[in-house]
Amino acid sequence: QRLKRLYLTRNELRTLPSCWANLSSLQKLDVSYNQITGKIASSPLIYLHSLEVLLLSENKFEIPHSFKAFANHSKLKYFDADSNHVILDNSEQDVHPLA
Repeated sequence: QRLKRLYLTRNELRTLPSCWANLSSLQKLDVSYNQITGKIASSPLIYLHSLEVLLLSENKFEIPHSFKAFANHSKLKYFDADSNHVILDNSEQDVHPLA
């Protein structure tokens, strides 16, 4: 539980282990440039409330446009999820862009 930084860039990861939910001291996580799939809202990342920096770019996550899953991450200062899949969550299905 003392782990503060974890860098796993370019390791061909496909999933995030559920035990990562126990990394309560983790402040920086970089899993960029992997092949991680799944919904970020049901990943162990939602339990990592000490995160300050979260780097997820170049994966295959489904990230809700609303970002509600991270509403309790008050320490999160920097988030990069470039080149993932941004999706509308159920509460946003009736939202239409203004033209």
